[in-house]
Amino acid sequence: MRHNRRLNIDALVEGEISLDDLTQEGFVSVPHHKGSLHPSVFFAHLFLLKSNANGVSREDIINRLGITETFFNEFLQGKVTVNLDFAKKLGDTTGIPHDFWLRIQRKFDDTHFD
Repeated sequence: MRHNRRLNIDALVEGEISLDDLTQEGFVSVPHHKGSLHPSVFFAHLFLLKSNANGVSREDIINRLGITETFFNEFLQGKVTVNLDFAKKLGDTTGIPHDFWLRIQRKFDDTHFD
């Protein structure tokens, strides 16, 4: 039986470097006591760096996402909130389900806008 491996995201969250063993919330879990980083950080680490290393241009990624360069830059700067429409574009482009992007945005919002 093949088990899905969970991504250890300690490097992508603020706070102490440890992941609660009790978190079982899907592909990626951000423990409640940690502040999540903006979804753009995950995009950069999980997709953008690998794509660039494989020769995919920034313009190609922007075109695949169907967004403007300004929107893309603002997203990478953490100025864009990932809504359902954008989450679906991220999902289609990265292969990472859209609910992941929405969950990370919620975690970011919950830990930064209380």
